[in-house]
Amino acid sequence: MSTFVLLHGGAHTAWTWTLLRPELERRGHRVLAPDLPFDDPALTVARCVEVVAREVDAAGVTQPVLVAHSLGGTVLPQAAAATSASAMIFLCAVVPREGTSVAERNAAEGFIRFPYDRARFDERQRLLLPADVALELFYPDCTEEVAAEAVRNLRPQASGPLTETLPPGGWPAIPGGYVICSDDRLVDPAWGRKEAVARSGREPVELPGSHSPMLSRPADLAEVLGPLAARLAGAPPRG
Repeated sequence: MSTFVLLHGGAHTAWTWTLLRPELERRGHRVLAPDLPFDDPALTVARCVEVVAREVDAAGVTQPVLVAHSLGGTVLPQAAAATSASAMIFLCAVVPREGTSVAERNAAEGFIRFPYDRARFDERQRLLLPADVALELFYPDCTEEVAAEAVRNLRPQASGPLTETLPPGGWPAIPGGYVICSDDRLVDPAWGRKEAVARSGREPVELPGSHSPMLSRPADLAEVLGPLAARLAGAPPRG
């Protein structure tokens, strides 16, 4: 069995794992779900890594499997290195690349399909995700009750993870895996398929549905994550 450390996406909190966590635990896995300080205007990836590493250390966990959703992918490689992870899994996630930022990559490749003309920002230049945009992009296949609660748990998102550059050597020698959703409206699944093969040499695991399978189909996702973590733990890394 694995210890999963779950890293939530942008504008979210650890609440996003509320339905997935018990599904993993029922299957015998241990779960940690740190709250990343994504709403801090002075946010850095290093600060997020510190939060993850501190929680893993406090729990006495060794060789965890780190799973990152969406914008949490910007934190995943460095957090995996800091926690001596056995595997890292990108879940409908953006993938950083050394020497550039996600914002720069997206300007060239257009894999994040976010309607910035509908976005709002607060006085601290944090993104305020409108409820209608969140429902459309993040939760279209969730139940109305789950989607409404998810919207209530949204918070402002600082720009740091999008604009910060992954340093040379920032990608660790740790096996990586990818789970994408075929109807993801935010992170282009076609880009995810190509990125998975380019980065890991492995085809991604593909689920039906949209961007938040941990809320729309948590049992299906748990069924995927356990075996994938086991396969990756014995796989050679590829950067």
